[in-house]
Amino acid sequence: MTIEARDVDWSAAGRLIVDGVGCRVETGRLLGVIGPNGSGKSSLLRCLAGLRTPDDGVVLVQGEAIGTLRRREVARRLAFLDQEADGELELTVREVVLLGRTPHKRLFERDDARDRAIVAEALAATDLAEFGERAWPTLSGGERQRARIARALAQQPSILLLDEPTNHLDLAHQLQVLRLVRGLGLATVAALHDLNLAAMFCDELLVLCGGRAVAAGPAAEVLTRQLVEDVYGVACAIVPHPRTGRPVVTLDEPIGP
Repeated sequence: MTIEARDVDWSAAGRLIVDGVGCRVETGRLLGVIGPNGSGKSSLLRCLAGLRTPDDGVVLVQGEAIGTLRRREVARRLAFLDQEADGELELTVREVVLLGRTPHKRLFERDDARDRAIVAEALAATDLAEFGERAWPTLSGGERQRARIARALAQQPSILLLDEPTNHLDLAHQLQVLRLVRGLGLATVAALHDLNLAAMFCDELLVLCGGRAVAAGPAAEVLTRQLVEDVYGVACAIVPHPRTGRPVVTLDEPIGP
């Protein structure tokens, strides 16, 4: 399964938010989308998910324009985890994760043993096996984030789109979630703020700045001192990790007066 953006433009209130961006991700590959706040990361992911219609360009899912697919078919192929909270749902964690099975069920079809088994696996994978009967409002921000990821896993997609999946997570769960995502073998696109997590887990990086793609490729090629200074306005040093050889970014201070 592949997902591809070809020269995608998207505007809001007369302002170009995503400007001619292209990318392609195949099964088993993880693309990290990085860039400062307001660079267009979330908007690009929502275009990839079919939640926003590009003004120009096209998003393709396995070679088919996403706008030509029925919403249920998109939901069967693709799961999207955005940054927005789910509010104070009057549901248990298990019930929230079961919502991920909706695209695979007919109207009014009841949950069966297979659905419950898939949900149990998703809860276990996100370290929430003991949380199934907990009420959603009682969860911390990090627990809710893991439950939302579990819901995406329960959807059993071929393509996974994640907008800041490590938000609210402590260090151990940041690593756990990204290792899990990396090991799923899906075509995955993740918007990330942490450059070192992006370098550690992603096959390739796409750097956005002002809505445009300014660099793309393996982390070792993309993450240079000059790029970090130009895109983020922060001085840094970059050294190879002693075990993996992947780049490690040590930030210094903002550049400027």
